[in-house]
Amino acid sequence: MKPRTLAITAFAIAGMIFAACGGDSEEIGDRDPDIRGEITDVGFDDNGKVVSVFVQGESDAFFLRVSDDTDIFRLEDARRVEASREDLRAGQQVDAWAGEEINPSEPPQGNAVRVVITDRFEGGPDIRGMITSVTRGSGDVLGTVLIEGRIEPDTGYDKASVRVEEDTEIFMRQGTALVEATWSAVAEGLVVEAWFEGPVAESYPVQAKAGRIVITGFPQD
Repeated sequence: MKPRTLAITAFAIAGMIFAACGGDSEEIGDRDPDIRGEITDVGFDDNGKVVSVFVQGESDAFFLRVSDDTDIFRLEDARRVEASREDLRAGQQVDAWAGEEINPSEPPQGNAVRVVITDRFEGGPDIRGMITSVTRGSGDVLGTVLIEGRIEPDTGYDKASVRVEEDTEIFMRQGTALVEATWSAVAEGLVVEAWFEGPVAESYPVQAKAGRIVITGFPQD
């Protein structure tokens, strides 16, 4: 998947032509989602509420207006539980359904009737901190990074030796958007967030495979 970024303002203005969206499940019935992919950009109103999301799929995309009437859920252990528009963030994997009134622009625009967060990395990262060393790997293992930070309310570790493999998702945060990156972008001195996948060796530092790494920038002076 190659997510793209965009200026959300233009789409948000265009989205104003739609009436407030409703969360009437009868409107979508049992049909497949209109878009399945990644939220690559999020629009906010003056009060900081999420009002729109741009979802990029494998070969298509959709701009969706979001309101308090949109039915929003997340998958937890294969169960669908209620969520809210405040839970929608760039980088999440979602299934989304639009209402009947769709603007056939490129990409199409519509009102979100239902959004289901399917992201396996939902929730805060396991560690947030600075990369203090990078070791190159071989084969499916691209390399290992040592991340050092501090335990925060949404993290669980202050130091971790993190293995990066071919299937590790790597992103770079640009504003509210996540842009796909590669192993070559990973370097000492960068501040990153990492989500672990699989078993964690409870040594110190802990050792784990990274399911996702998000590069957030450089340390603030």
